[in-house]
Amino acid sequence: MAAYDEAVAVLRRLVGRDGRHDLANVLAAAVAHKGNALGALGDVRGAAAAYDEAVAIRRRLVERDGRHELASDLAHAVVNKGNALRALEDVQGAMAAYDEAIAILRRLVERDRRTELASDLAKAVMNKGNALRSLGDVRGAVAAYDEAVAIFRRLVDRNGRTDLANDLAKAVASEGIALRSLGDVRGAVVTYDEAIGILRRLVDRDGRTELAGDLAAMRLYRAETLLQLGEKAAAQTEARDAMVVLGKEIQRTQLAELQKVLDWANSALKDIL
Repeated sequence: MAAYDEAVAVLRRLVGRDGRHDLANVLAAAVAHKGNALGALGDVRGAAAAYDEAVAIRRRLVERDGRHELASDLAHAVVNKGNALRALEDVQGAMAAYDEAIAILRRLVERDRRTELASDLAKAVMNKGNALRSLGDVRGAVAAYDEAVAIFRRLVDRNGRTDLANDLAKAVASEGIALRSLGDVRGAVVTYDEAIGILRRLVDRDGRTELAGDLAAMRLYRAETLLQLGEKAAAQTEARDAMVVLGKEIQRTQLAELQKVLDWANSALKDIL
């Protein structure tokens, strides 16, 4: 952290005292990197403050100084700020940040034809969907996930961006979970099936074994919906097989997220395990 502090102090002095305004975006980047480091250390408030400074610098550069080529940098800084605010449970503040970032990125992608930013737009929309779900606006979350799925699907299927296949699976899975919350069990099964198909290809065909736990989790979500639809035998087969894989992945990775899924499954599927 000392190295980040030193770099920021030097750049702040060059920009503020010596008038090196050409280094202002470099300063913003250094402050954002410091925010990333603080977040990794668990200092989310410190990270949020750093991101807020990076946003302020880049906003001045874009809006006051006409540095429109930095608009995407501003959007990324705003997304980082939103993520930090959400971690601090300021969901409304996070929503405002995501909305601003989405507006910037949508303009860049749709008006300025900056198609390389389409995946960033989809990820920002996904973040908004997660925030909406936290606020209890599940229908709004479904709409956001639906847009993110459409963008990712186009990038993966039409543009050959296979590196985004897991992002597509996550978006589809999130939409399925939201649909399940709305009581659309059949809609949830359809989305779970698609997410499972994508993840199975990534794990079995592409050797992405680090995603085996995610695949097992999706199969458990699918089992729960099958149980709701009265397909007990199919649900039981799916659940028992997935639980074995999930247990091995928890042992291997020690991931808290996978443990939460296991705890949920032990409760939700206890009658068929």
